[in-house]
Amino acid sequence: MADDFILDSLSDMDPYDREERCRKTIRTLLKAIIMRIAAGVLLAVAVIRANAAPIALALTGFALLLILSGLLPLVRELKKQRGILKECLSQQEEAEKIEHS
Repeated sequence: MADDFILDSLSDMDPYDREERCRKTIRTLLKAIIMRIAAGVLLAVAVIRANAAPIALALTGFALLLILSGLLPLVRELKKQRGILKECLSQQEEAEKIEHS
């Protein structure tokens, strides 16, 4: 429901504004993905270097599973935003061709 509202409001925007908004969203998503990956790596390195007990390894594995499962929606949204960005760029090219004709 909320996604439809966002997509409707994006379709009403100028292609250049849509492009800017998509680029900002993509940057934010990339930062979130990098932070999750960094947190997972740091967690794994800390536990491995500490020669932790099996229960600590199990808890770390669970935490890593949670971190990685949080990546899936972020990656899906990133792909969606890249598709929207490509659409915006193609609309801009079409508009420029019409202006130059």
